[in-house]
Amino acid sequence: MALEADRVAQVLARMVARLRGREERLVWSPHSQGELALWLASEAWGPPAFLVSPSGEVRAWRLPLSPWGVEEAARAERAGYLALEALLRDVKLGDWDGTRVQWQQGPQAPPDLPPAGFDDLLKAGIMPLPIPLGDRCALLARFLCLPGNPQIELEKAFLEEKRRVGNTTLVTLRVHFPFSPEEGVQVVWPVRIRAWHGRIRPPDAQSSGGEPLGGRWGL
Repeated sequence: MALEADRVAQVLARMVARLRGREERLVWSPHSQGELALWLASEAWGPPAFLVSPSGEVRAWRLPLSPWGVEEAARAERAGYLALEALLRDVKLGDWDGTRVQWQQGPQAPPDLPPAGFDDLLKAGIMPLPIPLGDRCALLARFLCLPGNPQIELEKAFLEEKRRVGNTTLVTLRVHFPFSPEEGVQVVWPVRIRAWHGRIRPPDAQSSGGEPLGGRWGL
């Protein structure tokens, strides 16, 4: 089992490095019902990043797409966020065949989810940028919650939750992203973006430069 787990960890670590833009290492442990649980070595606490079933199903259980530390927290706070994160959450990514992962497309959004509005996108740290492309207009967007603040074509975005808490706003979006988990492969997976926007402290309070108040959210 250890040899097989090490191979799975190496393959998934390469995939994570492509998504997060930096080298990553995974640590693993046997989980309930014969599953294999894997964590990012840099964030080896809380729920696992991946679960692999005895049949080989590979699922992102709680995979943060952006590294998080003092610098990222201070940048989000300067932009008006108390918390901001992007996750692959409970998404089947593919099947392990003993050598590699056979990647697959993510599920479609539930039919009852409403599309995200312009204000919802802004509250979630997404800046839409309409770009004319011949006979159509592409909607590109910059994402504050992803490494390098990338510019990506925005295809589908849905509103999962939006509520006011005092003078702050909690927003959760489901955004469908194109990913390349390995060379020559492209899939679309749903990413959950969660943002807590606003201030709950006096305007003249000084930032500590550490994690946003409340730290990272756990699900």
